[in-house]
Amino acid sequence: MMKNVVLGLLLLLVTCACSKDDDFANTPTDAGIVGRWKLVETRVSDGATTHNVDVQKENYVVTFHDDLRVEASDFTCTGTYSYNPDQKWELGKGNMEVVFKDCATDKRSPHSVVGPSNVNLSDDNTLHISYPNCIEQCTRVFRRLK
Repeated sequence: MMKNVVLGLLLLLVTCACSKDDDFANTPTDAGIVGRWKLVETRVSDGATTHNVDVQKENYVVTFHDDLRVEASDFTCTGTYSYNPDQKWELGKGNMEVVFKDCATDKRSPHSVVGPSNVNLSDDNTLHISYPNCIEQCTRVFRRLK
């Protein structure tokens, strides 16, 4: 009996000690933006100061499929996206466009990926999505999920 209690406590300790980072990918990939991504941070600048806000608790997840379909936590159906990684940043022009046509949303996120945006991969597992009309920084940072 005591052995089971000790084993149970040990199992509980190991489970609690696991980091939330275990959900994130950490190995190199050549998938580009294709994959599941979780919003982890927003970065907004007023011109003098950049404000970084941890938004992981919002649980906003986006999935980019290789057939140009996209799914997002705030839409009830699958949308489409176009992406040109070779297009350089230019004010007012994005290198990605996400459309959810005829799709209801009952919980539209202020961080939604819908519409035009500028996309940049800082590494294989960190995706930066910025609004194309921002002069100062206004970026949503996503991490690739396993």
